[in-house]
Amino acid sequence: MNLMSSKAKIVETLIRRGNELFRLPYKKIKFTGNEEADNLLNNINQFPHAFVLACIMDRQIKAERAWLIPYFISQEIGGFDFKRLLKLDLNSLKKFLKEKVCIDLMILWREIFIPQSNLFMQNIMITHQIFGKTIQKVPLLSLDFLNLKGSE
Repeated sequence: MNLMSSKAKIVETLIRRGNELFRLPYKKIKFTGNEEADNLLNNINQFPHAFVLACIMDRQIKAERAWLIPYFISQEIGGFDFKRLLKLDLNSLKKFLKEKVCIDLMILWREIFIPQSNLFMQNIMITHQIFGKTIQKVPLLSLDFLNLKGSE
């Protein structure tokens, strides 16, 4: 089996498994053990970016802590919609996360979030094309991510 057919088989397997999972009935996932944080992360229809941010932040820190970051931010700014997120003052957020969550936001932001936001945009559009589904949030989510400072 050559490399191309091997890759094609992997892609085919992943798409088949993805379709199987996509058809399963909804089941709430407990990411953190914090009911409110888990509700935010499970609310993919309204806050898909909370889930994406948690995935991106899940690097080199305890997973449960990483998955709490969107919740902590939402508590600090009174919600997690993009209008609120885009009004964030980076210095205040850095201070908040360092004091309350003991995380150096600048390291996360510089090394993880900014590079990954562009990759996320490419991936969500590819996913949309592969599954051929109408994802209502894709255009809005795309614009919101493109408007984030540093994602250009």
